[in-house]
Amino acid sequence: MKKYSDLKAEAIELLEQKNFDKALELINAAIEIEPKDVDTLFSQGLIFQKLGRNDQAIQSYKKSLSIKPSFRSLNNISSLYWSIGKRKEAILALEEAMRIEPNVIGIANLALMYFTSRLYVKSLECSSKVINTESSSVFLSARKIFCDSLNRLQDKDYPDDSSQILSALSRLLFSNTHLPATQMDFLKFIFKDFDKDILPKNLKKENNIIWNEEFISILIDDYPEILTNSDFLNKMSSSVIGQYLKTNLVMSRYSENIYTKLRKFILESYKFFKGDSKSNIINIASYINIQCEYNGFIWNVSEQEKKILRDLIHSISLSIENNREPNILEIIIMGCYYPYKEEEKIYKWLIKNKDSFPDSLKEIIVAQIEESIEVSEISPSIKRFGEITDDVSKKVKDQYENYPYPRWKGRLNINTQEHSVSLGYSSKHLENKISFDNEYEILVAGCGTGQEAVNMASLFSNSRILAVDLSLPSLCYAKKKMHESSITNIEFLQSDILNLGNFNKKFDIITSCGVLHHLDKPEEGLNVLKRLLKQDGVIKLALYSSLARKEIVSLQNKINEFGYENSISDIRRVRKLIKSNDKRLLGAEFVQRSPDFYSAYDIRDLLFHPREVNYSLIEVFDLLDKVGLEFIEFDNEYQSYKDFYKTKYPNDLNISDLKNWQELEKENPRMFAKMYIFWTKNLH
Repeated sequence: MKKYSDLKAEAIELLEQKNFDKALELINAAIEIEPKDVDTLFSQGLIFQKLGRNDQAIQSYKKSLSIKPSFRSLNNISSLYWSIGKRKEAILALEEAMRIEPNVIGIANLALMYFTSRLYVKSLECSSKVINTESSSVFLSARKIFCDSLNRLQDKDYPDDSSQILSALSRLLFSNTHLPATQMDFLKFIFKDFDKDILPKNLKKENNIIWNEEFISILIDDYPEILTNSDFLNKMSSSVIGQYLKTNLVMSRYSENIYTKLRKFILESYKFFKGDSKSNIINIASYINIQCEYNGFIWNVSEQEKKILRDLIHSISLSIENNREPNILEIIIMGCYYPYKEEEKIYKWLIKNKDSFPDSLKEIIVAQIEESIEVSEISPSIKRFGEITDDVSKKVKDQYENYPYPRWKGRLNINTQEHSVSLGYSSKHLENKISFDNEYEILVAGCGTGQEAVNMASLFSNSRILAVDLSLPSLCYAKKKMHESSITNIEFLQSDILNLGNFNKKFDIITSCGVLHHLDKPEEGLNVLKRLLKQDGVIKLALYSSLARKEIVSLQNKINEFGYENSISDIRRVRKLIKSNDKRLLGAEFVQRSPDFYSAYDIRDLLFHPREVNYSLIEVFDLLDKVGLEFIEFDNEYQSYKDFYKTKYPNDLNISDLKNWQELEKENPRMFAKMYIFWTKNLH
């Protein structure tokens, strides 16, 4: 008979060799000899877990815990409970594990569990702790949970320690990594415990005032004197607010109202500020300046503001003509309303004297002038393939050359390990094809400003990416962002997709998202992509849904009927009309919730595009069938919908029947509001 120690050692060795059945036989024999050994009971639980015998694994871990509480047993029990849908039990087990052995991985897992269970205060607190520890291994997942939790937080919800939230937010904003396009209402943390004595009498009596965006926006409208309060201005000049405005789009009507009212107040009153108050005003104006450059100067400008601005610009120009240094604050304020390049004399003076400016203005010059020059200098390095002769392609090219889309800030920071865990496609063909370690030839057909190309290049670091677009400025912007993200495996090419039929190369993976529906004949473009695809390759497509865009199309028709074009003045008029909730405009409320509504670049793509085609899912099937492609499945961006589909259509194991999906979409018309994003392959 073998000794206990030998049985245990052999069982562990077999476990490592993945010979689970034999390992279980030996570990059971060891437990018969010594039934109260914590390590052996844990090993038995682990073997059961590997064999998929979850109930027995939990019992083994619990026996181990009854002898001696340990993090590892509780952590594994938590994992098992979570996998079988017992979320409450999973959270309780992991909470207990963390009391025994606190660690950043456990906190990150708790953050995810809390978030999935809609416990957003707790998920925000845990993700904040992870971010504040600066642990690189789980930073990216914590970042996403933090942003999503902050977006979903109810007004009444306050974590116990607001300073920890602001510290984490500050770390994210100053990390120079691109954050998802989200509207994070964090003002209530900055204004928490703010002195109510500055409020009008009717509000002083209120208990439980929540200083969120909506409250502050309404307060400024009803009580504009608040803008003269030095404590209020000091809060609004917070470095967290500043960095947010400099790196993220303002994407709510309340935020927009706050900053447009602040901008107007500064324009009208800047001459009267001195000392600390003036310093706060310079900070706020600098933040708004960079925000307005980022959003394409989309905010409305009143006639009264235009009149004051004419005088202000005249004052700056007069100083330059007389060789006097202009008022720096006046220059900053001017750039809150107009691009400096619109005033040639001021623009040239700024370039000539940029090295002598204070830091507040230097940062503005980088954002408004130097980055644009840097992008334009990249153009000679972009290769070209064929002439762009198609009439529709020319119109689309003109739009994106004048208004590159989408603009984005910071570098992309992708966690391949995090993405690989989340793949989990039902299609084995797709799951096998998307391996980040392999060397692929990848085509991004219609790369725009490079977000998807940089993302793909980061994930598929051993692969070669060819990124193609009509617009030279967009390609230059993309190449600049590639360098910022320390990516080296992308080649950029200016070409029409229609020209690529003559391209002598085949690709393993092709992505063309939000592109084909802007072609005159999308089928022709898809035919070209199919010819470029290797026999076992896959194509990722994204097409507009006619059902999801019904209100958008109605709005586009009204804009055309009113005679509005895509100039900044007409865009402002359209936005003003939409914000008035004019009953003639179907979908006005829906559009205001879109991030695209808050950028002049994005709203042109949303409402003023020269060409777009919308599809039903049956029309998508027909389009694919005509060119010899077949639908595989929707992208995992729609994982929650795929999970719901499985419960409704359990017999469709491939979750790929587009007739079923069309019925599901009819019940949820906005489920594909972004686009149909899906994978295809050659039809066999």
